[in-house]
Amino acid sequence: MCNENEIHATGYTDSELELKTSTKDCNSGLGPWVYWPSELYSVGRLYRKIAWYPKVLPLYFYGDHGIHSTSEFAKHEVDSKSDVHFTFNPERAIQPVKGKRKVYLIRHPWVSYRQKKKYEPLATAKGTLIFISHSSSAVEWVEKDRDGYFSELKELPGKYKPLVLCMHMHDINKKYHLQYRKYNLPIVTCGNTSSIHFVDEFYKLTTQFKYATSNATGSQLYYCIEMGMPYFLFGDTPKLLNKSDKNLPLGIYEHKNNTAKKINEIEQRLFIEKLDEVTLEQKIFAEWVLGFGSNISRYKFALIVWWQLLINLKKFTRLIAKRIVKKTLLLWRNNSG
Repeated sequence: MCNENEIHATGYTDSELELKTSTKDCNSGLGPWVYWPSELYSVGRLYRKIAWYPKVLPLYFYGDHGIHSTSEFAKHEVDSKSDVHFTFNPERAIQPVKGKRKVYLIRHPWVSYRQKKKYEPLATAKGTLIFISHSSSAVEWVEKDRDGYFSELKELPGKYKPLVLCMHMHDINKKYHLQYRKYNLPIVTCGNTSSIHFVDEFYKLTTQFKYATSNATGSQLYYCIEMGMPYFLFGDTPKLLNKSDKNLPLGIYEHKNNTAKKINEIEQRLFIEKLDEVTLEQKIFAEWVLGFGSNISRYKFALIVWWQLLINLKKFTRLIAKRIVKKTLLLWRNNSG
């Protein structure tokens, strides 16, 4: 893998990108996953730290998958069997959710972790990290003019150079990085989203850059702004094409929720300019979106997390029994072979 001094010049090779995002040898933690949104992007690891909760135990609560601009709950959130949902969006915290006892507003766990680890832009930070809007197994982003977008990026003033592309696991697994090679820019990634080390990969990468940008908002915008890294929106916003996600209408999707529209308008107003420093208004808005308004203390959060384990002891026992049986059968088959 390239070191920090090479990241701006060469990025990762194709094989390095594919290895970093591969499920092979991915450390997803010791605890069984019950609800994926409460584990992805290292949040499960951080939730356990905050709640003084053993690494080997499963988490019996649901949570936001990244930063949500809409106050509406997706189908998978409504259908989950958890009694508790943790959200970072204040508007979501006041929305009733069918089948759930309580929705709690909490501060995003990345924030306290970043502060504890003292991740912040380095004195040697330079250039601009470009976040590519990522697809999934069910959705794609339709761009108006990709070639034109990159031509305009390369015309940015010298203080924004060098330019480096940051790609998501899903796009690399689809080999989309091979399509972006023609733009002759270094490509990097934060790795596999199931890894407990994803949060560290993100901050170790972003802190090496002076600016960050994208043509559509995403969770990374708020993480960068929160740590004092200037972030600007640039280029035509791509359209989201839903091919098979049951949580969204099929076809081209646009937010119709009033909260989502309002947040999108604020994002466009606050981040369309290329600034050298994070403004107070940007900081306040990012902190609002990241759940800084929560009144849930660490002790109360821990109590909720532990209580959910206690009321799910039967499920936990069955889960452990299944894992023991599975490992026993696997060991027996290996010995028999």
